[in-house]
Formats: sequence, C-alpha cells, structure tokens
Amino acid sequence: MGNQGHCAACGCDKDENQTLHGDHTDCKLAPAPMSAPQIGRGSRGSDPDAVCKAQQSYEHYRQSREQHRQGLGQQADAGLETRVEELADGSRYEGQFRGKCRQGWGKFSWATGGSYEGQFESNNMHGDGTYTWSDGSTYTGLWQSNNLGPDGVMKWTDGRVYEGHFVNGKKHGEGRLSWPDGRWYSGQWEGGKQHGVGLTCTGRGPPAKSQWDHGKLVKWLEGDG
Repeated sequence: MGNQGHCAACGCDKDENQTLHGDHTDCKLAPAPMSAPQIGRGSRGSDPDAVCKAQQSYEHYRQSREQHRQGLGQQADAGLETRVEELADGSRYEGQFRGKCRQGWGKFSWATGGSYEGQFESNNMHGDGTYTWSDGSTYTGLWQSNNLGPDGVMKWTDGRVYEGHFVNGKKHGEGRLSWPDGRWYSGQWEGGKQHGVGLTCTGRGPPAKSQWDHGKLVKWLEGDG
C-alpha cells in the first residue's frame, strides 16, 4: 500500500494544519489559532530518541505542574490585593493585582466569549493557566509572556487531544495527539506537524514506528501500521 493510503489512515492529512476553528479574536492580545499572542520566541531541537520520551516527558510535566500548584498555595500573597476590573469593551478581570498590574492568580474574560484563568505576571498570562476559546476548545498548561507553552494539553471540541510540548503556539518537540476514534501518534513534531520519528496507531493493528516529514508519512520503520 502506498504512503498516501497510510497517511489518510493515520489522519495526518486531516490534522496537517491543526488550526482551531473558533473565534480567534477572543483575546485582546490577538492570539493566533491554537496560540496566545506570539510575543516570545523559542526553539526546541528534535531528539532522535523521542519515541519513548514523549509520554515520559509529559508525565514529568504533570508532576512538575502539580508541585508548582501546591507551592502556589503555600506562598504568601505579600503586596497583592484582589479586586475586579471592568473594561470599556465589556471584558472583565477578577483576581490579584500588584499596584495597577494584574499579578498573581485571576480570571480574564473577553466580551467575545473567550477566557483565561490562571497566573499573571505584569499583566501577561504567565505561569500556570487555562485558556478557553469561545467554541469550547481549551489549553491547560504553562504560559510564557502570553505565549502558550512550553508544555500543556490542548483539547478540541471534536475530541482530539494533544499532550506535550509547544513552541510559538504550535506542537513542537515531543508530544502525543489522539483522535476520538482511537488513532494516535506519539513522537516528534515541528511547527505543528508530525516531523521525525514516532509511534503511530492507525487502529488496524498494533502501533508501529514511523518516520515523518512535515506532516507526511515517509515510511514505516517497523510493521505496516
């Protein structure tokens, strides 16, 4: 069977661009699809051993995030006050401030329907938090200066779930994407697409090791998917 058949079976064609079909004007900070504002820039090199590292890496993130959240509850909120801020466009923030800056924990709701609940630093989404798009899709994980990542979980309303690394709002590094029909891919990503080596489950047999080039299946390294 040719690569195109395998490609369609594993769903990479359907998932190639992975944009979030919601209201992307939710955020006053102009988030791109699947992304918060791309203020920061980062890079993450590919790891040739990422097949086995993807799930291990995310499990480490889960543990680190839980420890981080527990630590937040133990920290004193010295210098912080809690109040509500109503904006002229109908947006609303309820949470902690330091002076005039949103700082600490809070929830910002956009008039267009989206919301973010989590940590803020100097008015930016920064730390641990959840962004909910107006269509119900969510990202829960770490943030850096309004840019989602480097680690988190993206859930679409159609049942797809991605757990792993992000760079500039896109799947990048090690991660696992699963579909509601039981298919999944766990391995390397670049710029939002499968790129490198990973394990692919098409639902037609046991998971097989596979090689990818920017969302296109190059070859099966073992088995036939």
